[in-house]
Amino acid sequence: MTPVSSNIFLFSSPPVLQLDFVQREERDLRLAKLNNLGPDERADYVASIVRPAVRIAQRKCRGLEKVPPQLRGWLLDLCDAGDPICRMVRDWLTGNSRYCSDHTVEDA
Repeated sequence: MTPVSSNIFLFSSPPVLQLDFVQREERDLRLAKLNNLGPDERADYVASIVRPAVRIAQRKCRGLEKVPPQLRGWLLDLCDAGDPICRMVRDWLTGNSRYCSDHTVEDA
């Protein structure tokens, strides 16, 4: 039988903090590169992220959690950068009914 006291030591996990810092640093670098793109290059980049996200949502089920993590990260990075198309797609994926085709506008 194992004694109550054990020889397992608990250590703090600074590598998790370092990983978070590295991810933030990479994200900032990606956003800086995005801001240096010309209008046509930026539109192509946004389209290369939005198209697969919409296709996946249509094929599986609409929901931000259904989008693969890497693609979801890129989409959310563009939303943080203020891209209006990505913000609209994010809202559609999270269930905002304004962007659904079956939404009807009620007369005021």
